[in-house]
Amino acid sequence: MRNILLSLTSAFILMLAPVTHAFKVTGESFPAEFEVTSVTSTATGSVLTAEGDIADYGRVFLTYNLEGVHGLSDLGHFSGQIRAVTREGVMFGTLNGVYRMKEGKMHIHSFDTHSNGDIVMAIGTIDIIEGKASFTVYPES
Repeated sequence: MRNILLSLTSAFILMLAPVTHAFKVTGESFPAEFEVTSVTSTATGSVLTAEGDIADYGRVFLTYNLEGVHGLSDLGHFSGQIRAVTREGVMFGTLNGVYRMKEGKMHIHSFDTHSNGDIVMAIGTIDIIEGKASFTVYPES
């Protein structure tokens, strides 16, 4: 009985293996690079800020309010704010998503709304040690 259960479990895991690697975002995208400007601890998590120059958005400022989940220190969710400043004015928006910490790097999946009507998905990494953030941004098409 134990061997049958082990065989069934192994077969189930092997069947799911292609599915777990099937998530891939495609479509129009652009890169976004940032410098981390601060990380502050709070009673419920951390606040991370970053800024960078992004094509078509100008000087962009990000604030992430990070909070761990399930009692884990390497997994969590966030909300936050984005401000983009150009000579023509200021655009603002919200940041919402999840993160996972691995080896000093925060892997981010974010869905964001902007005051100009844009909705974007951003996937990237914030290297806490190096103070650099790199995203691929997928605008709503």
